[in-house]
Amino acid sequence: MPVGEQTMSGFVCGIDTGGIFTDCVVLDPDGLTEYLDLLERDGSVLFACARCGRLLCPPSENYKGHAHRIERPIQAANPLIGDLKRFIDAEVLFHQFCCLACSGLIENDVCRAGYPLL
Repeated sequence: MPVGEQTMSGFVCGIDTGGIFTDCVVLDPDGLTEYLDLLERDGSVLFACARCGRLLCPPSENYKGHAHRIERPIQAANPLIGDLKRFIDAEVLFHQFCCLACSGLIENDVCRAGYPLL
């Protein structure tokens, strides 16, 4: 995707072949997580995929709402979990959140079915 091409929820920062963001400033060189960066572009602070630089949203929003969500039963996280009905009545789900541009995994979480994004 070309530098600055507008997408559904933001822009893609330019990354040269050395992995350097060419039109953004990385605010935390170590990254927020291994898969999530905090960048500044044109005076705005934004979450971005640490792999490809796709801008997700400002920190005032939940970045998970701007990523692709894969929702599975909790057993998908670990088949050894077995039947959760022994411990909890509610359905428990395993969520994986992926970058819309490169499909790289950004985050996992576990929550009850029907709960808002954590």
